Amino acid sequence: FMMGLALDYEIFLFERVREFREEGFGDCESIQLGLAATGPTISYAGMIMALTFAAQLHASIAVMNQLGFILVFSIVVDTFVVRSILVPAMLSLLPWSNYWPSKMPEAQYEWLAKRGDDGSMDDEDDLDEEGS
Repeated sequence: FMMGLALDYEIFLFERVREFREEGFGDCESIQLGLAATGPTISYAGMIMALTFAAQLHASIAVMNQLGFILVFSIVVDTFVVRSILVPAMLSLLPWSNYWPSKMPEAQYEWLAKRGDDGSMDDEDDLDEEGS
């Protein structure tokens, strides 16, 4: 059950990220926009499912209480930790593998600055000013 739920949320989030990337946004921008577009829907769906399974916590059978707790806890963790933090982090750490085997067009819109190894901003304007 949890695997199916996780895959549904994953496909929903990743398809939006892919749509933004195909529109010409950069990798980080696509992840940010995709999470902003799907975050409320995924959060509300997770909360509705968690509240539905929370009804099992009122059962008089101990096994049903345990099952209800496990389902509620796993849905909340999947919704708020995995989908909101871990998946976007992994997408931003490995951008070259996000769209494999497809070839994405060159990014036209990038507003999130990339940082170098020394923590400085990697901006072409700064390079032009120093070279002149």
